[in-house]
Amino acid sequence: MKSVRWRVLMERFLVASLGLLCCLLALEAALRLLNLFERQRDEAPSRDSGATVVLCLGDSYTDNCGLPAPHAYPPQLEDLLHRSDPGHRYQVVNLGRSGQNSATLLESLEGQLHRYRPDIVLVLTGSANHFDLTGYQAFLQADSGFGRWRERLDNLRVVKLARLLWQGSASNPASPVVRQDDPGPSRQALSRRVRDGFQALGRGSYDSAERLFRQALLLNERDAEAWNGLAQVCSWTGRYEEGIPAAQKSIRLDPARVRAYATLARLQAQKGHRQQALESLLTGLERGSDQREGPWEKRALLDYLFQQAETQELAWVAERLRALIASRPYLHVYLASLDPGSTEEFRISDWVAHDLEKIVVTCRSRGVPVILMNYPNSRFIGAAWSVHEKVAHKLSVPFVDNFQAFQGLPVEPFFQPDGHCNVRGNQRVAANACTAILEVLGRSRN
Repeated sequence: MKSVRWRVLMERFLVASLGLLCCLLALEAALRLLNLFERQRDEAPSRDSGATVVLCLGDSYTDNCGLPAPHAYPPQLEDLLHRSDPGHRYQVVNLGRSGQNSATLLESLEGQLHRYRPDIVLVLTGSANHFDLTGYQAFLQADSGFGRWRERLDNLRVVKLARLLWQGSASNPASPVVRQDDPGPSRQALSRRVRDGFQALGRGSYDSAERLFRQALLLNERDAEAWNGLAQVCSWTGRYEEGIPAAQKSIRLDPARVRAYATLARLQAQKGHRQQALESLLTGLERGSDQREGPWEKRALLDYLFQQAETQELAWVAERLRALIASRPYLHVYLASLDPGSTEEFRISDWVAHDLEKIVVTCRSRGVPVILMNYPNSRFIGAAWSVHEKVAHKLSVPFVDNFQAFQGLPVEPFFQPDGHCNVRGNQRVAANACTAILEVLGRSRN
């Protein structure tokens, strides 16, 4: 009798487990289809018939990064190619994504090559590998295979959804504060204005962004994100005296949100108050909520901290960070960034080199020429700044030395305050790339 009951229970358990597995697989498929739909809707148009197609792959240096879209280097490259080679028509596709590391770029490469069928690929990647460690464990543990399985598990949409739901239940909602006695509009109306304001800010429409943020503040003066958005507008428009109090107001309203600390630090650095900027970044790391922000926001804040710190300040910064990073293992790689000779730092460099080689091999397997570029500002990626040239030499691919092209030039005319290129800086990168592209295409056309 007991054996019969046990068998029935086991059968029910197996049926329930199979049903749950089927539900999870169906949910994973639905989430992936939704993600595919969103990506196709947001991506640039596919190949223009009759044009020479150039794919520009990379991170925030390729993306517009706070500038109006035409001021990024890929659109300027397209204009320059048409002026330099009027006998041919060019389509330069900007596939730069802010925060995209080399592993993520490599993962999407096959699909991009199939979609656009490019004539040449231009690659500038590696800076985001210091704060987005997706793929790092797989690289470190490639021999055992454990890291790759762990990465695959972490990349499942259902796992990401479960993590988001858990974080949401474990913390207070991050939406703007609306007092119960406020007779004003709903949270949805406020969040829509703030969201639209940040979208306008990303397009470089500073007047529109400021108008939307101020509208949100008229409706709710305690909207921390609106104050942060207004402070960012002031940062991009050079109104530092006005922006600093706005960022401080955002921090007072929501001291666990790290983004406002980064905004305040940027404004302070723009005014030349480096010590205050470093203190703001360290305070943000100490106060920021892991549940609300997640590892990515903390890594981004640390990345900006190291951009701001001068060489003589790195030891002091490291000492302040040791206790913080000891309790947050996912941030340990940043201590290595403070020591250019550390093993960990060079493992990051090896990781970037490994992915660059695979990118080149993947493109070559489809008969597509590749050009590798390095960054004009080496402080973004520490010891990894030289890997692009090494990989280009090893695989005999053309190399654009942006770093050397910017040596000896003053910073202000070519760079934004956060270290990214401004319009003139992107124009110089585009000119360097144009020369290399015309040389490669000239050889292939002869």
